[in-house]
Amino acid sequence: MVLFGIAGCVMRKVGLELAPLVLAYVLGPMLDIALRQSLSLSGGNFGIFFARPISAVCLGIVGVLLILQIAHAVRGKGKWTEL
Repeated sequence: MVLFGIAGCVMRKVGLELAPLVLAYVLGPMLDIALRQSLSLSGGNFGIFFARPISAVCLGIVGVLLILQIAHAVRGKGKWTEL
């Protein structure tokens, strides 16, 4: 818990948002449990995440947003700025 406090102070000094850190702290364990359950049901096959159209579309959107963010950072001379 102390590490999260220190990380929060550093993030605030640098000018980063604290909300993603809190979101990851709260939703991380739930995501881990859901991932383990899905992989257990599929026998360890990651293809289950691409088998359904809704999950494939969601993963595709995440991939496109990630590529756009990286392209924007490269174009902005390495600064991570908002789109």
